[in-house]
Amino acid sequence: MTRVSDTTGIPDTTLAHWKNKSDWWDELVAQVRNEINEQILAQNMEIAAKAGERVLDSLENGDEKLVWDKARDKHVIKRVKPSGKDAAVIGGISQDKARVQLNLPTSITKTASGLDAMVKKFEAIADSYNERQTRVVSNQ
Repeated sequence: MTRVSDTTGIPDTTLAHWKNKSDWWDELVAQVRNEINEQILAQNMEIAAKAGERVLDSLENGDEKLVWDKARDKHVIKRVKPSGKDAAVIGGISQDKARVQLNLPTSITKTASGLDAMVKKFEAIADSYNERQTRVVSNQ
């Protein structure tokens, strides 16, 4: 309220009265918040687009790196393509982001059958151990 008062020149008391007694206050606040959110979303979309262009350029042409050129006997800037590992990470992140945008799951939701079998085996071992511990305690 103080910032709004300082910015607009409207006294704090008038603003407080409007907030507490006016039907339009909440609607106006929601409208202002929506406009701010739309501006932020537009900025974030622009950032994402520029970052995406940069990533594509890096994948296709490589990043600029300072390397030693033996023939020239000096350092030169050269485009070096990302490693396979880096490309895989970039691709995975990109795929996850696309799946989020499409409201699709981004992680494996079903465990592999081998893992299921291991879980069942460990549960059986734990149950057997707990039964033995119970018998030992009850025999004492």
